[in-house]
Amino acid sequence: MPIKLQTAAGAFDPIFLKRLARLEQEMAQLDIDAERFVISKSMAAAPNLALIYRSTPQIDYTVFVDDEHFTVSLPDDLTFLKYFCARCIAPEEAARPQPRRESLMRRFGRWLVTTPPGE
Repeated sequence: MPIKLQTAAGAFDPIFLKRLARLEQEMAQLDIDAERFVISKSMAAAPNLALIYRSTPQIDYTVFVDDEHFTVSLPDDLTFLKYFCARCIAPEEAARPQPRRESLMRRFGRWLVTTPPGE
């Protein structure tokens, strides 16, 4: 049986649905039972704040597996699917979080704090 989908934020993208079917096949090859998964899609909790901080509103995707779940906020179905695939079928070392590159402003701020005056 396929992954169960629930939505309170509009239909899932048709491309998402096609790619999800392929993901379910890959999960079966890895002996991962897709029917244990439920993906729920809803609008992010504070859409007005999202517009202030980001250019696009975010969607909350909650994945339930047995008695556990996690939620991520992403801009669209395909971005979520890419994230979900990386967590489900990626090699173990690729699934580990990668360190984030330090932003230019943070590097500049650190440089200001650690560089003595006159250098």
